[in-house]
Amino acid sequence: MLWGARKSRSSKLLPLLMLLFIVFAGGCTEDPVHPHSDFITTLADQAYFPMLRGSIHIYRAADSVDTTDNQYYVTESVQITTEGKIASLAIYRGGERASEIARWTNDRLYFTIPEADPASPLLSISLPVRKGKEWVKINSTVGENLDVIECRVMSLDSTMTVHAGTFDSVLVIRDVQEWRRGDEPIQHDTTYFSYVKDVGVIEMGDGEDRLQLVTYIPGASDDTTHVN
Repeated sequence: MLWGARKSRSSKLLPLLMLLFIVFAGGCTEDPVHPHSDFITTLADQAYFPMLRGSIHIYRAADSVDTTDNQYYVTESVQITTEGKIASLAIYRGGERASEIARWTNDRLYFTIPEADPASPLLSISLPVRKGKEWVKINSTVGENLDVIECRVMSLDSTMTVHAGTFDSVLVIRDVQEWRRGDEPIQHDTTYFSYVKDVGVIEMGDGEDRLQLVTYIPGASDDTTHVN
């Protein structure tokens, strides 16, 4: 499982969620300007997904105590560019390695994989966050083939207990995917992502298919590369 979720319809290679970041085709609901300062986007809000070179997040299935099931997410590099803050991530599970790219613009967190079109990432967080806010994460509908993921902020103040401990002020985002191939009935999948400021994702998945944070080792806060 990667940090941005999209369930695969053509392969069962991963037992949980295949997270491929393919086409973001717009459709986001724009937020009206709000007169109160607590609705204004600040850099502090990006702490829901901190980007620090050398950071390590270790995850394990929610119902597992077997350390051999651990999955390791390593932030290998961080760059500051004109397009925002970009992190290169490596995910290790068993003997396999996967990669993905995370990017913070001023008010949006995008994910993609290196093999995908860089112009078509998934929109995972849209700031400012508030309960009930919705946006489209992906819309890759082509012809009769439907494939859409919509996001909704479910909570900003949840308390959650995972392998790593109990966390307050948890941001919970629900992803609902609808897909159909040809004239088949429309099917649905639901995935939840739970974020904590200055930590990142502490849980992802739904029902029995959930990964929970076991350990977070922060990297160096000033170890970034500036690219003009």
